[in-house]
Amino acid sequence: DKFVLESLLAATTSDLRRTLLASDFDVIHFSGHATDQSLIFADEHNNSVEVPTSAVAALVREYPSVKCVVLNGCESAKA
Repeated sequence: DKFVLESLLAATTSDLRRTLLASDFDVIHFSGHATDQSLIFADEHNNSVEVPTSAVAALVREYPSVKCVVLNGCESAKA
């Protein structure tokens, strides 16, 4: 009862932004594909899109309720 988990599968950056606006989150956990400089999100057509980690960090900084971000992304070769 102390934790509420919300999943965003195959999330777009717009999905992330909308979800952050909808609730106050303490922790964000990203688990997915990544490179050494970016996280991989889906676009509106479910294609992979590399988003610089600095851009994701700038977005999350806009939400003062977020106290911790866990990044669990593997470096993946592009197909």
